[in-house]
Amino acid sequence: MGTVVSYIVTIALTYILTQFGTSFIWTNKKTDGTPKSPWAPSPPNLPWFLNGYTQFNQDTYHTLTRWSKEIGEFFSVKIGQKQITVLNNVKLVHECLILKDQLNSSKAPSDTLEKFVTDHSKTVFTSVFSTYWARLRRAIYIVIGPAYLDQFNPLSQAQSEKLAFGIETALKQEENALNAKELRQLVELIAMDTALTIVVGDNVPRDPESMLLIIQKCRELEAKQTNHYNRLGQFFPSFNSFLDVANLFKLDNSMMNTRNALLEIFLPWFEPNLENRDHFKRSKEKLKSIATSLLSIEPSKNDPEPVQLVKEEVLVNLVHITLHAYTYLSSALFTLIQRLATEPELQSELFQESMQESASLAEAFVRESLRLDTPHPLLAYTPRADYELMVEDKPYRIDETSEIVVNINAIHQNPEYYPDPTKFDPKRYLKSEKKMTPLLEFGQTGRKVVKDTLAFGAGRRACLGSKVSERFLITALYQLVKTYELRGGNVKDKIDINTNIWSWTGRTETKGTTIKFIKK
Repeated sequence: MGTVVSYIVTIALTYILTQFGTSFIWTNKKTDGTPKSPWAPSPPNLPWFLNGYTQFNQDTYHTLTRWSKEIGEFFSVKIGQKQITVLNNVKLVHECLILKDQLNSSKAPSDTLEKFVTDHSKTVFTSVFSTYWARLRRAIYIVIGPAYLDQFNPLSQAQSEKLAFGIETALKQEENALNAKELRQLVELIAMDTALTIVVGDNVPRDPESMLLIIQKCRELEAKQTNHYNRLGQFFPSFNSFLDVANLFKLDNSMMNTRNALLEIFLPWFEPNLENRDHFKRSKEKLKSIATSLLSIEPSKNDPEPVQLVKEEVLVNLVHITLHAYTYLSSALFTLIQRLATEPELQSELFQESMQESASLAEAFVRESLRLDTPHPLLAYTPRADYELMVEDKPYRIDETSEIVVNINAIHQNPEYYPDPTKFDPKRYLKSEKKMTPLLEFGQTGRKVVKDTLAFGAGRRACLGSKVSERFLITALYQLVKTYELRGGNVKDKIDINTNIWSWTGRTETKGTTIKFIKK
């Protein structure tokens, strides 16, 4: 017995000493023993151990934007024990996510909940940079990438008409108005139905009760992830480990039960696709859903004989992609409707444009709405190795164990890129093409008028559904101005949510207000 105890104690001491050496002795040294370069400048006077946790937990992305104005557009900070380097201008984003994309395109799990609901980071949003992740991206791209966009035009039109009809059905006859809660419920159903059609297809009927149940389960998981103790675990790894042990002793199965409930809802929609897996592999037809594509991973130059995904890998991806798409679409569409109601003159111009073939103003309206009210103000990326990032000819430290955060909020509010940045001005994107430049090329071409945003991210992890989402929002915009005159609306008040299906970076919603819909 004494020998066994001694053996266990020896192993424990070895582990503790190893962790101590890694965390305190070798953490600031390169593999050759020489000192690492310094981190980027940090906010002063932060408390020991908590560091920037209190400020970030209270004000999320607003805190990072405030620090960028105080320290500069390139800074680092510890939030609890999580080290992040924050990029607040497009030159830095271009350097890290375009020129050094292979170095900075991985991901690290936010917490145990994210690992659990994604089967240990097996989804396209959570997987590390790998051949497996590339297969997922490739399969999704050949369904919703720009070259395959037109196949979803009928869906965008049908869902937009459904939205207009749903508004008419829900209107209070004497007031012709919907309050924010009523409008949000309708928008969420439309967004969920749209996401499900793109992800699992339309070959199996879906009832509103099942879609509402998915939304409810999503909120349950989000509430669990944003609670105080779990939030601490996202920034203090040792506390996250403590929570794991505590949940084990308490036999807490709540995460498992909610996750399994979601999978059970999706299973009847997924099984017809699974049964036809061999057909999809042989077929030369255009793939109409992400589910069919994930079931038949196509070879590529660098992956000539891809290993096919197993059932569980496909299913967990379908759930995560659906929840992610639903969250983004519902937030963007709700804000778009609120914004439209505040712009009577632009409603008239959009109505006139809807009678023509041009969609330039509608595209610009959607783009400007996403710039000012980006659903995801922060994006996090994980480096694949330790390296030095040169900024203004100075080397700065980037560690594999840290994260790189793109502060989209700060970039979208920068007057250098968007003059008078707090003003809603869709026509800023309608200048002469000779004067315009992509945002990530700003400063490289001499052109000074930016024609796009970072609302869908950048680099290898940029949103593959950006064009499908924009097309749907444009179609919905046209349908609304052709059917109604909107009055009211409010886009000033926001709801900040600390996590984002299932990232620690958070997301933001527009609170909204009552809108009158006057039938034309």
